[in-house]
Amino acid sequence: PLRWNSKYGSVTFNQFGREFPLGGINEAGLVVEELNTQSQYPAPDKRPSVNEFQWIQYQLDNCGSVKEALKSDKKLRISKLVAGLHYLVADSKGNVAVIDFIEGKTVSYSGVDLPVPVLSNNSYAESLRYLKSHKGFGGERIVSSGPESGERFVRAATLLDGYYLPGQRSIVDEAFSVLK
Repeated sequence: PLRWNSKYGSVTFNQFGREFPLGGINEAGLVVEELNTQSQYPAPDKRPSVNEFQWIQYQLDNCGSVKEALKSDKKLRISKLVAGLHYLVADSKGNVAVIDFIEGKTVSYSGVDLPVPVLSNNSYAESLRYLKSHKGFGGERIVSSGPESGERFVRAATLLDGYYLPGQRSIVDEAFSVLK
């Protein structure tokens, strides 16, 4: 097991108990959220490991930016406790990353590799392929109101595409509209 002292305090949302968060924010403004997917984590090696929920706590306790969170892959591994997860990480400077685990490899998307800062329960690459089949993103499909992961991803991407026109609604109202 990995042991550490927290650099940052955080507020987390926990379903399973203390230090097993589903997401949260730290005092530096780093946000980490998880979604279930078909993740295949890298194989254990010499690096210490944490479970998929402790990984979130580690990031919140130790990282103040997306860049720092992405570098943590060099220090630790994830060992599956309950579910295959992937993560959306954002910081106070507006940086965002998606971290997927595909066929035993850590795959991250940020900057130009993250054209849509949205995550649902499919891998990010799979979600982008599906998005491209929809109007406004290169395809002909119409955005639906379906509950499926792909449909939720497309709806959120569509809403972000037209996000916040100054003078219409407050940015807070607009953000809650997208979340809804």
